[in-house]
Amino acid sequence: MRQWDRVLGPLSLAVMGVVGLLVHALPAVSLEQRAPLVGLWGLVLAVTVGQASLSLAAELDERGRGAVSDADASEYRAAVWELAGDLGISMPAVTVVETADPIAMVDQSRLRPHLYVSDSLFERLPPDERTAVLGHELGHVRSHDALLAIASSYVVEVTGATVLWLAVLRHAPVAVQVGGVVVYLATGVLTSSRATVLWLALGGFTQLPLLVLSQAVSRWREYRADQCALACCSDPAAVERALTNVSLSAAAVSTPTPGDVPRYSDRRTWIDRLLASHPPLDARLERLVR
Repeated sequence: MRQWDRVLGPLSLAVMGVVGLLVHALPAVSLEQRAPLVGLWGLVLAVTVGQASLSLAAELDERGRGAVSDADASEYRAAVWELAGDLGISMPAVTVVETADPIAMVDQSRLRPHLYVSDSLFERLPPDERTAVLGHELGHVRSHDALLAIASSYVVEVTGATVLWLAVLRHAPVAVQVGGVVVYLATGVLTSSRATVLWLALGGFTQLPLLVLSQAVSRWREYRADQCALACCSDPAAVERALTNVSLSAAAVSTPTPGDVPRYSDRRTWIDRLLASHPPLDARLERLVR
């Protein structure tokens, strides 16, 4: 996170400004208007959690969910739980899926830690690389990164929705209020750059500093998970191979956030790096050998 030290100060001030704006505006909301506002917050929460769940399902369907024998699945779960025990982590739920490529994913949409691992992770990777992959994901579990990711996404979404409601919608009929919020949330779900700009504009661009800050924290969590992987296998070369060959930057399903560019390692522009949830691969490898 060292490379973001210069921007975190101004971003923190911007976040404080957004919070101050909301705190100043909310007391002006009448008692009759507070019920729709609370309902709005609940709607945003439901959409945020739903996005996380649907994203995970899409990732698994894309890679081809299949049947794994009970014996193999039990063996693979036992390996995950053994490593979790060594790390002092509460036993997560583990689902084994059949895919051609080795994958491991953290489910963002549940309160209980839940890992998805593929049979090919155990069949195709050497033990040290497999340990590095699982150690990385268990590092996310130990730090509750899944809940933090979905919480930060909710804060970003609800801030823009609240600003839109306070500035434009609160005196409109309920149907118009709901429609306006639905349009706002829909533009946030879409991945095109035009939809993202519209999403930011509807929220008065108050989401932008929060989004940049949350993505910076997400990148820092990835570095920390890499260190957990290194602690598990004690071999930087094995972690490097796992990062390179399995591409852990795509293994943990991060909560979809408007403006989140592809999470892989070949960043092209500074805006890609600024809004990415995962650091570039070369930066991660450099940290491993320090």
